[in-house]
Amino acid sequence: MKRRPPGFTLIELLVVIAIIALLIGILLPALGAARDSARKMKCQANTRSMGTIMALYANDWRDTYPVFTPPNSLPAIYTGATPGYLQKQELFGGASGLFSALQVGEDGNYGYRDQQATSALDAKLRGTRPNGEKFAFDPPLRNYADGFGELNCPSDKLDYYFGPPYVLPFQGNAPRESDGKALIPHEPHGETDVVYYNVSYLYIAGLKTDEPEVITPVPLWGDETLGSDLATWSWYGGLSDSDRQKYGNTDGRGYYGKYDNHGEAGGNFVFSDGHTDFVTDAVHEVFFETKEQAQAAGRRTVNPQSINSINRYRSNYVFTID
Repeated sequence: MKRRPPGFTLIELLVVIAIIALLIGILLPALGAARDSARKMKCQANTRSMGTIMALYANDWRDTYPVFTPPNSLPAIYTGATPGYLQKQELFGGASGLFSALQVGEDGNYGYRDQQATSALDAKLRGTRPNGEKFAFDPPLRNYADGFGELNCPSDKLDYYFGPPYVLPFQGNAPRESDGKALIPHEPHGETDVVYYNVSYLYIAGLKTDEPEVITPVPLWGDETLGSDLATWSWYGGLSDSDRQKYGNTDGRGYYGKYDNHGEAGGNFVFSDGHTDFVTDAVHEVFFETKEQAQAAGRRTVNPQSINSINRYRSNYVFTID
């Protein structure tokens, strides 16, 4: 009898291929979930590091977290109902201005323009040191961070560039999706790279380490959205329904959208006591809920994480920038 040559039959090969395909189908979602979990953990570590930086700063500045002090003389477009000491917080490039005055970016996508612009407004935004040296401003956290890796979330894959903040005044309506240029964020490699579209987080200015009228530690720094996270416009609060949907926000004002750092699941935040939490639900209401909003939702008490838990007007004296 003839001996069969060694090897696999077609049936055997098909069975092996089917088994491999089945294993890949089982493992790929698990690997994707593990990758997403690792990115979320890295983001959480970033926010925790930022909490440490904020605490070091507050320790040197009478328990007060950083607040910008822009010139008093600025065009009327930048005035409004916000308390005077919190007006114009966004003028220095948003949260990027906490770390850099050299926000050059790429291809002319400046976050803050100092030497590159010559308008009268630019002159007012610049100042003079006692020795006569011209400067834009001193980033309050420049000397408190060893690098800039904490400013970029590894899950951040998209952001929009709307120009330097004072070139596109934020009044009346928040910028629309169609007004911006889509960019891919990356980890800043130096001060020139610290531009708002490379910074994945927002900052809530106007808080202190000791807030006697707040029940729980106050939120400081956490995941931004693709929209303009500026004051009451944070978490898509100032956009129309159609513009919110363009950003992937379908749950409503106050929520994250599917194109944000962690999608619609929520965002990482660090609080004044140094702990981090992944905040879900309507984030704006969690942090800034009022007694009236709680009652409208059928609850007798305000969310304990809200800074309005005791003083119903406390959120009127903070200003969110991204």
